[in-house]
Amino acid sequence: MPVLPKLYLPDAPNININLPKLPELPKFNLPELPDIPVLPEISLPNLPAPPKIPELYGAVEIILKIAKLILKIKCLLNNLPFFPEHKA
Repeated sequence: MPVLPKLYLPDAPNININLPKLPELPKFNLPELPDIPVLPEISLPNLPAPPKIPELYGAVEIILKIAKLILKIKCLLNNLPFFPEHKA
């Protein structure tokens, strides 16, 4: 720990301030509360596995991936705050 320098304040004249006494609040006793009731455990039913999506043909799958990529790029460009020069 670093050693802090001592702080010396100049002497101030003694000021007597008389503050009024604060009233004491009455003591408030809370009654004893009953125990919280125990909630029953809920058992959820076992759900079946989700259905499997059939495999698509390779060409259709590639077209869908390209379309998905193009839509993502278009959405990103629409959300950018920059505008092309012809729209500004």
